[in-house]
This record gives sequence, C-alpha cells and structure tokens, in this order.
Amino acid sequence: MNTGFMITTKKFEKYVVVKITGIINNIQEWNTLNTKISEEIFKNNVTKAVIDETELTIPNSPLEIIKTIEYYLDSLPREVMSWYIAAAISKDREEIGILWETACRNRSFFRFNIFFDLNKAIDWIKEQ
Repeated sequence: MNTGFMITTKKFEKYVVVKITGIINNIQEWNTLNTKISEEIFKNNVTKAVIDETELTIPNSPLEIIKTIEYYLDSLPREVMSWYIAAAISKDREEIGILWETACRNRSFFRFNIFFDLNKAIDWIKEQ
C-alpha cells in the first residue's frame, strides 16, 4: 500500500491553514503527522489552526483515535491544550470525525471542531 503525506502551510494574521495530502496507514504514521502539524503551528507562532484533511486517507479505527489522544497528552507540549483547531475532513469520515471531536472534548484537549467544508472551518477559526 502506498504511504506518505505532504504538508503545506499558509499563514494568516492570527491563524494558519495546514493542508495535508496523502495516505496514512497506521498509528505510527498518524502520530508522526500530528507531531509535524504541531511543529507547523509552533513555528508560525499562532494558537489557531485549520487542518485541511479533505485529501488525506487515514485509518478509521476508533482505537487509533484514542491512542492518538493519549499520544498528544504524553508527547506534545502542554501549550497545545490551549489551541483552537478546526479540522476540515471529507464527509465519508463523518463517523470517525465525530468520535475524534467528542474524545478530544471529553479529555479537555484543545478546542477542537470538525467540519466537512473548509470555508466553514476557516470561518469558525476567525471567530475564535
């Protein structure tokens, strides 16, 4: 199976849009990607980000979602807890997106919302 991803980041005055394209096959690749996303946010010195995953293929395992949140809590700097994150995902990932959003909120992890439209995600970030 093909694997790999590409990240492009565009900075605006108070937020960044991080676009990810490619294929993620397992939890290790997913954690690597999420570490790189956090590095992009830190590098741009913002606390608000839109993550455009509309062209990203990832595993849809609920267990991997929980493992990823545990990875965030154990591995990433505590500052990420105060970030505002709007993730734009494809509609076919709705079920896993809702699970991800709920799990983040239940663990008091950053202010995180799922959107199925990139423009709506950007509008929400601008309001924060």
